[in-house]
Amino acid sequence: MYRILLVDDEMPALRFLQAIIGKYAPDFSVCASYTNGAAALEYLGKYPVDLLITDISMDGMNGIELAQAAREARPDIHILILSGYSEFEYAQGAIRAAVDDYILKPVPIPQITKALKTIREKLDEEAGAKGPALLSALFSGAPFDENLLERLYGGAKYHFALVRW
Repeated sequence: MYRILLVDDEMPALRFLQAIIGKYAPDFSVCASYTNGAAALEYLGKYPVDLLITDISMDGMNGIELAQAAREARPDIHILILSGYSEFEYAQGAIRAAVDDYILKPVPIPQITKALKTIREKLDEEAGAKGPALLSALFSGAPFDENLLERLYGGAKYHFALVRW
């Protein structure tokens, strides 16, 4: 299950996004939601997050600034920006922040579910690429990412055998 951090200064928008994710994106769970960028950035510094979904226009730190700071704090994070603004300057800022997608409000459910599916596919591909290194660390007793282990192999029990020639 991939973790989502939601940030929007409007509570109805946060509830709407949580409902969409809960109903249409079973591979994702909302780990936290905030109404301002500073609190969200503090959360990012403490906990792993796979996807940041943020509004672009917020008091204090806006969504572009949050996306740039999130990218610095967690280079592998995926970012989806929601905006009520179609002006090119906002899209330019999103491009500079290397976001995965930029969706205009009001958010159409098919568009956000399509964006989440695309991001999930990227996350699956990234996790799969890390699998061999994870197993190597697991077998050798080296430190490993327990969240990645859980994501790749879930709660199921597996038995491994190591054969050396």
